Amino acid sequence: GIMPFTYVYNAVDKNYPLRTVSFLERETDCVIASPAITDPDGLNGKKIGLLRASSLDVLLTDQLQRHSFAVSRKYFRTPNEMIAALRHGDVDAITLYVPLAQKLEPDFKVLHWFGTDHPRHPCCNIVVNTALMDLNKTSLIREICNALERSVASIGGRDRDLLAFMMRRYGLTETQALQSLEHTHFIMGLDDEGKHFEAQMAKLMADSGYLSQQISPNKIYWEPWE
Repeated sequence: GIMPFTYVYNAVDKNYPLRTVSFLERETDCVIASPAITDPDGLNGKKIGLLRASSLDVLLTDQLQRHSFAVSRKYFRTPNEMIAALRHGDVDAITLYVPLAQKLEPDFKVLHWFGTDHPRHPCCNIVVNTALMDLNKTSLIREICNALERSVASIGGRDRDLLAFMMRRYGLTETQALQSLEHTHFIMGLDDEGKHFEAQMAKLMADSGYLSQQISPNKIYWEPWE
């Protein structure tokens, strides 16, 4: 499966047999707000919509600590609920990702890209169920990951077929598709920088009560395919 790294930490914390075998999607996430808020400092004291224990949640916590201001958090179950709350004025801002952020413009404005503080940070990882994908099936994992690596290498080309697919699949204009790609990077592997970033975010998760223990990287990552 492909899932946010925070979900992997939560699963491992509950002793589910999941491991990350590769990072995949990087950056993509942001804070988007009503037009009345013109810069990140304008979020101080405002109400922000979030998905609890998500990567967007912990990234906002990181940003708030960096800028030393507070917000009122309101949690939702789905991105669509957050977007509806923003449109109705129930919250002043939400944390979101591409391409939904592009689809809200020009009515709402991106105030901050989390990639500014953490360039090329992992968001969604390739995750396996180790109870099913055991050592006898490492060749299958390698085959899948190598195929994905070949595929994501072509995304950087911004070719017409890719843009046409994005426009058709997600209902984007060409400009929105290009803007989405500008804030999205697909990079395979398990680099040390990505692991360090996730460990930093996991500490924030523990501080927020989302994890019951400090989790060793050996319980998070499995590298059977390189």
